[in-house]
Amino acid sequence: MKRFYLLALCITCLISVSYSSTVYFINSDGWTTVNAYVWGDSGNKADWPGEAMTKTTQQINGFDVYSYDVDETIYPNIIFTNKKEGSNQTEDLIVQPGKYYYWKDKTWYATADAVPALDDNPSVVIDPMNEAYWNFDQEDLKNLGTINGNVIVRGLTLVGGDNKMKVESVGPATLGDSTYTYMLNFDGTSRDGYREVVIPTKKNTKIELWVYKKTNSERIFSLQKNAFGGETLADLKCSVKEKIVDHLEYNHVGEDANIWLSVSSSNCYLCAIRLTPYVNENATGIFLAGAFNEWATDALEFNKLADDNTKASVTLSLAKATEYEFKIVDNGTWLGNNGTITTDITGWAFSASEGNCKLQTAATGEYLFTLDLATKALSVAYPPEKSYWLKHPFGGGSWEWKPLELQSDFTYTLTDIWGNNGVNIADNEAGDNSDWIEKSQIQNASLAKTGATVTFVYDPDTKQVSLTNIKNPENYVEEYYIKHPWGGGSWEWQKLELQADSTWTYRGVWGDNGVNIADNAAGNDADWITKKDIVNYELAELGDTVTFVYYPKENKVTITDVPDHGEPPTPEVSYYIKHGWADGQDASWTWQPMVKQDNGDWTYRGIWGGTGVDINTEPEDKGDNKQYFETVQGAQALQLGDSALFIYMPTTNSVSVELISTHSALYDIHINTYDEESYNLFGQKVDADYKGIIIHKGKKYISLK
Repeated sequence: MKRFYLLALCITCLISVSYSSTVYFINSDGWTTVNAYVWGDSGNKADWPGEAMTKTTQQINGFDVYSYDVDETIYPNIIFTNKKEGSNQTEDLIVQPGKYYYWKDKTWYATADAVPALDDNPSVVIDPMNEAYWNFDQEDLKNLGTINGNVIVRGLTLVGGDNKMKVESVGPATLGDSTYTYMLNFDGTSRDGYREVVIPTKKNTKIELWVYKKTNSERIFSLQKNAFGGETLADLKCSVKEKIVDHLEYNHVGEDANIWLSVSSSNCYLCAIRLTPYVNENATGIFLAGAFNEWATDALEFNKLADDNTKASVTLSLAKATEYEFKIVDNGTWLGNNGTITTDITGWAFSASEGNCKLQTAATGEYLFTLDLATKALSVAYPPEKSYWLKHPFGGGSWEWKPLELQSDFTYTLTDIWGNNGVNIADNEAGDNSDWIEKSQIQNASLAKTGATVTFVYDPDTKQVSLTNIKNPENYVEEYYIKHPWGGGSWEWQKLELQADSTWTYRGVWGDNGVNIADNAAGNDADWITKKDIVNYELAELGDTVTFVYYPKENKVTITDVPDHGEPPTPEVSYYIKHGWADGQDASWTWQPMVKQDNGDWTYRGIWGGTGVDINTEPEDKGDNKQYFETVQGAQALQLGDSALFIYMPTTNSVSVELISTHSALYDIHINTYDEESYNLFGQKVDADYKGIIIHKGKKYISLK
């Protein structure tokens, strides 16, 4: 009897054994939300994105460690994600009881001690996947397509706002033994296009680029430090002929920085980037430290001159009219001088007994610091005085270049006759690399009349032009005329009347268009103001009698006394859905019309294809309201090929899906007509009038006709 009792007790113990295990996640990217989503044959434990993990007191390599308890016999699969706040997630993983998953290198480790320590000076800067060679033909780049917003891939940030950057197939193109197919396309021709790659770069790193061109013209890749428009480090010229891959190099010897790579125009593709250590043979171990770099002791290193190894230099970009304090750090020893530098100086003595030196800048530009390595005497060269030229139709005549004169406030000026147009600005008399500034962008331009004597003022820091000392011609009589398609008819000039508040008005019939403004009845030198720039234009309807009001100082037009048409009716909006439809009644990735329900939701019955959905107010790929929903509520309950009800809720701007029937049951219910290829369940052909369950092209349907 006792043996039986012990045996039963042992069986009971075995039955009650828990298989719960703990897995760990090393949060190397600092996610504020860390979830674990687990599933098995019986389904998922919790809806996506799973359950929150527990933050432990443990840290590995300075990163927080999170834990999660899971019964791997029920839920053997796991995904770590921060989906609640972003888009990062691991691949589908198998639960590894007691092990640590390191997000930095996407690897499981048996113990905390087995996790590799961080390398303070890695040989490869792009380290998240230990890829020295970042090649745009790799699998993780092929499906990026057009990049809208920032995308982080293998440690680099692709800045592709406004759909101006995309990974596409343009090859194959070859360089030596390498073949490239998928490349990063830099599209657009202005900064508004956003087409940069941000490269985290350590000191003494060689950056190599492989570039492909589709056209036979020169392209320039610009490297800038820490931000677009920041300090330019290098302009790399790609001058090979079309449809050839070029190899460009830059050695970065400065401090650690995020280097921004941008391109001057389109039709230029980036194939690959490689970063490797650069051995700086000209390094000295002597650094410049000051208020300009937060007194960093290892950022701005003096490098030996190529033609004189007894001297070393470092170049620093400084702003004008600013005083900076600084010292020199010679292998850990601080050297100073109590004086103040206000212009070029040679051979200043620096020693450990002196304090901070002061430098007062005269202009924005590159300041050259040169050190005698034997005497530790410092020389400073200020940026050379720049010259600027301005091109304009002076007095309304021919366009010509004239020199500007430097002023004490570091602006450049020219007094001449106003020609009522924009200007070109260049740093050379030939006008090479000139910048164009529209008349509308010139401050006070609206106050000057053709023939006025004015002073053009150019600020090279802001690249802006303004007019001062405006003296209009003595015989000038101020008056203004307006031209508009009155009532939608012909364009005619009408005289504006001066008002007590110095505005000018005309009462006329709204023609639903923009206006010209001129200071003469002939309309010479007229300014164009678009309809959308007219204040209150949206309140008027064609044929309304309104008052046009012109403000000369702002060169602005508004309309007043607009008839009250009441609140404009809200336009009826229809919604369309696009999805990776599985084989069924819909073609893959096509727009389908949705049906409005009484509660305001919109629905569509289709075949679940296992992807996200697009929602649009147009039945095609355009429209401001096009949105992509990666997360579809209720998707976990569906399998590929299931018949489903897609629901779009405009009030919450969300999409959900509900199961109608599984792919193993009847495919869907239709009121339809089927041809001679339709059969009943006995294998007999049926005609178009047959009612009941039929088989059509291998699928079951209910025919209600």
